[in-house]
Amino acid sequence: MSAWARRRKLVIIGGFLLLVLAGTVPLVRNALKREPTCFDGIQNGAEAGVDCGGPCQYLCTTQVAPLSVQWSRAFPVTRDSYHAVAYVENPNTGAAVREIGYIFRLYDKDNILITERAGRTFIAAGGITPIFEPRIFVGNRPPVRTLFEFTEEAQWERPQEAPPLSVERQRLTRPIPPRIDAVLRNGGFSSLKEVPVVAVVFNVAGNAIAASQTVVPSVPAQGTVPIFFTWLAPFGEEVGRIEIIPRIPPRMGAGR
Repeated sequence: MSAWARRRKLVIIGGFLLLVLAGTVPLVRNALKREPTCFDGIQNGAEAGVDCGGPCQYLCTTQVAPLSVQWSRAFPVTRDSYHAVAYVENPNTGAAVREIGYIFRLYDKDNILITERAGRTFIAAGGITPIFEPRIFVGNRPPVRTLFEFTEEAQWERPQEAPPLSVERQRLTRPIPPRIDAVLRNGGFSSLKEVPVVAVVFNVAGNAIAASQTVVPSVPAQGTVPIFFTWLAPFGEEVGRIEIIPRIPPRMGAGR
């Protein structure tokens, strides 16, 4: 084959390869180009951080204020068992936590650990979420200090609107043994099932002196249900106020 023929053949082959390459590059570019999502492990699109903020369901920690534990306390039920309660405040009206781990630790008068109880809970958007652990066995060592803390970082999400659940006509109807009555109202258009409701009694100085929890089997849509709480022993102090808080898990939205 002459040199001219070889050159001509190389030119034809090179031109063919260029045509193939020109058609392949856009296909490869399109294959590699991915639409930004909230689950790809990188900050892209309109996100404020890695897979958080912007259009994402999860919020960045820089967008929310931290949770605040107002107080934690143990209340006697029987001689050897106590209810433990923590009042957790969420200052963020547009952010909630689907699930988070926690632990209660109960200490005796010598500041020695008696026992501990771990669990998991949600944190509703805005206001107080009471965390209630019932009947913790302490034996013959009554607790004098109760420590509560979260065992993991909060994962903040954008919640949907909470069900319009309210408590009405709460009152101490009997002092000995104590009984508190109230009415739970569901202003929504869907019935609610298995609703835990926590009652906390405060003295005139504003300190919590008793607590209890009941679970309401069903609250009909646009309806009411009577609820009550009882204790075996008198409170021992004058009642200043009563707070009754339903525990409703936040309904989360959907991110992209």
